[in-house]
Amino acid sequence: MQKIVLLIILAAISFSLHSEGIGKTDWKLESNHSESQTTEAAKIKDHAYWEKTAEGMSRALIDHFWGANFDGYKDRYYFNYGSDLSNMTTNHYWPQAHAMDVVVDAYLRTSSQYYLDYYPLWWEGAPKFNFSGREEDPWWNEFIDD
Repeated sequence: MQKIVLLIILAAISFSLHSEGIGKTDWKLESNHSESQTTEAAKIKDHAYWEKTAEGMSRALIDHFWGANFDGYKDRYYFNYGSDLSNMTTNHYWPQAHAMDVVVDAYLRTSSQYYLDYYPLWWEGAPKFNFSGREEDPWWNEFIDD
């Protein structure tokens, strides 16, 4: 009985929609983009914009969070928790992982030696300044569960 009632309701909805003109009209979605935006030149321009944006963001991460960028911290080869020395309490494991993910992606995107040079510095500096207090494992962090 429930199936029959459901079929009747669906049929009524379908009839109602068709009687109001839905389905009879050839709907055309309007685009906010002009025809010229679909050209190859527009695609190249758009790609260049995003490349420039990605490069700027990658460089800003290094400029504002890389410890060795700050006067008096030249050997601090890790990413700070806060920007521009706003938080130097610890090097925090997960922000290190996320920041290095950005650097690796930037290298893969650009093949620039600039980004490649950060990895060995970070590999040395991050555990050296990991304030975990555990001499036996400088990469230790109580939140690492992988």
